[in-house]
Amino acid sequence: MKLLVALTGLAFLAACAPSGVTQGTPTPPPPAPSPTATATPLPADAVDLNCDGSYERLITATDTSVPRPTPPVISITVEPLDRPAGGLTVYSTERADIAVLESPQARAFGGCEQLIVVPVRLSGSGSILQLLVFRWNGTAAVKVLEETAAHGRWSASGARLTLTGAVYLFNEPNCCPCNLLDRTYAWDDQRFGLANEAIKPAEPRLLPELCSGTPVPLRTPTPR
Repeated sequence: MKLLVALTGLAFLAACAPSGVTQGTPTPPPPAPSPTATATPLPADAVDLNCDGSYERLITATDTSVPRPTPPVISITVEPLDRPAGGLTVYSTERADIAVLESPQARAFGGCEQLIVVPVRLSGSGSILQLLVFRWNGTAAVKVLEETAAHGRWSASGARLTLTGAVYLFNEPNCCPCNLLDRTYAWDDQRFGLANEAIKPAEPRLLPELCSGTPVPLRTPTPR
């Protein structure tokens, strides 16, 4: 009788067991999740110049050949991150130039696209600033602005770029302009157009005794 009861109990437990599960066999743990791939971080100086989802770097380099040229040749290159060997030189000083690149940079002018601004300071009493702006189209850098200004400086706000430089109305020497000329250019996604220009007194006027009389025709020096 006891044997019959024991056999009946085992039959009941087998009937209640979940389908596919063998009594006394532990259920294996679920497989571990596959590791998620981590995207390679972009370099801190990476920029998307033409707003197409690809990235580039602006590389400034100085000729280190021996003997080193005097003055040294300085260049700025666009290097696509997906084609490091496909770098393109945007600007390079010539061996005969006495010029200094003043912080080339990528800058947006009111949109997603970023233009390459290359300020170049030429030597001489006029301390001429040559301002070059390039647009990257994915394979080449196209020049969209080239202007010069003696004792020049530049600034940008939104879609506008302002170039300030000396203007000589009284035949004063290059070192000591009486007035400055502000020229403001506006970017329309295709080109820079002159939006405004205005003359203002230079501060300070180094030779104020020359800053009076009948002005001569407008004269702004150009690089020699």
